[in-house]
Amino acid sequence: MSNIVVLPPTATTLNLHMGNLYSWVLADTYARANRKKGIDIRVLESWNCLSKKLEEGDNNPTSQEDVFERSSLAIENARNFFHRYELEFEPSSASDSDKDYTDFVTQKYIELKKRGLISDDKIILPNLDTILKIASGVKWVPKGSEKRLNGINIPPMAMELFRPGIIGIPHPQERGYVFGQKFVQSNLFDYLKQKHTLKAGFYGNDSLSRWLYFVMSFTKDLPIEMIGLTGIILNKDGKKMSKYNPETPKLEDITTHPDNVRLSLLKQSFGRSFVFPSFDEEDKIRNKIINTRRFLLYFAREGNSNIDLSILQRERKDIINEVLNARFSEAYHKFRYYVTQLISRDLIESIKGKGVNKTQRLSLVDMLDSLNGIFTPVTVREYKKRDC
Repeated sequence: MSNIVVLPPTATTLNLHMGNLYSWVLADTYARANRKKGIDIRVLESWNCLSKKLEEGDNNPTSQEDVFERSSLAIENARNFFHRYELEFEPSSASDSDKDYTDFVTQKYIELKKRGLISDDKIILPNLDTILKIASGVKWVPKGSEKRLNGINIPPMAMELFRPGIIGIPHPQERGYVFGQKFVQSNLFDYLKQKHTLKAGFYGNDSLSRWLYFVMSFTKDLPIEMIGLTGIILNKDGKKMSKYNPETPKLEDITTHPDNVRLSLLKQSFGRSFVFPSFDEEDKIRNKIINTRRFLLYFAREGNSNIDLSILQRERKDIINEVLNARFSEAYHKFRYYVTQLISRDLIESIKGKGVNKTQRLSLVDMLDSLNGIFTPVTVREYKKRDC
């Protein structure tokens, strides 16, 4: 079984927003750090696991196939957009167009009904103490994040299991009704754990109340090792950004280099809300990376002196471990110090004076590329393509 990162269910909409990108950058960075440690890990997309209300502009389609076709086009457009950020994801095979998943959700409904947990097509939710007990079995980052469940007020039997419609997983008996969005999404973990080890997921506060609460309502044990609960991205007025707000900056309006966006998102205090970031500092770091690598490859003076690389190796290992523990802002600041001070200032000044032998020079490039592949993968792709 492979290790995977589970993304939050994402609407098949063309209105991509910074919240999507933030969660995806975190998941991708975490996965890249795992691979540097030799851990086989993948990040699964979660498009279309919905049975959702139609997006505005769907023009009342008359068939489920019609919606799936247009959803597929929206998903492909989103993949193409996010590819510029060098995000590496794989389809999850858990959607309401996937027969295995459709059968799984329907069977789960039948089982819950037999156990008396469903009455009149409403789910009887467990009490908060039961939910908190399930949540306590997971490593939450930041520590104590699961305590925010205490603020969620969902009365018993509050959840409608079906709604009228033709889009989604159909009611086993009632024609013209489909499973509600939350129930379809809430079975995702139990379905995926049959095929994978659920290593981590990164979710916003809204996912805690709108999705994770219900996931924990339908399972005895939450089959995931770690959950990172992020803050919310705010606009300049301190209000939550929303894809439905016309004043929210759209991703396609961001003209800075994709790695500047990645770095700026990673440097935010994890778990806290933050104002939509600026990118000036990150542009300087990216240019420092490119110039440092260019110097090491083409302009470093050759010599016979041996350089002590142990500090750089220890720092590299420490940075990767920070990411593996979802301490992204700490990892970012150490990476920044690694590039701007340890290599660009201290090491290069030493090389300018004493020179460096070829073996160590290439080792330095490999160490730098190793961390760049986690934090600035687009830049890595660009300069490696140029080197070829």
